[in-house]
Amino acid sequence: MSTMVYRRIMVVLAILATSMFTAPAEAETALPSVSVTSRAPVAISGAGFSPSTPLNLVVRANGARLARLVSTTSRGTFAVRFPASRIDRCASVTIRVTANGNLIAAKVIESGCMTQMP
Repeated sequence: MSTMVYRRIMVVLAILATSMFTAPAEAETALPSVSVTSRAPVAISGAGFSPSTPLNLVVRANGARLARLVSTTSRGTFAVRFPASRIDRCASVTIRVTANGNLIAAKVIESGCMTQMP
């Protein structure tokens, strides 16, 4: 094998090795997000948070307030259920996630139903 071919192979291998180690760092920069995974019973999931972090979760819907202290997994995710609750199909939902009093993530889901005009 010629020296030129050997150098090209080494450059390609170096680029591949570098890209393998930079991919996880890019994944860690994902913004935290929350979503409603079920309306009856209410279930909320989150991703993109710091690993193993305690979070305060507050969900407001149907005029009610649901709150829970949750901890993220080592991958920065969480899933929580509120067994004795449900969110009406037409209800607006507000989700707030805080850590140490700082707002980390928020989501507002507007009502999907049309209101009747007078």
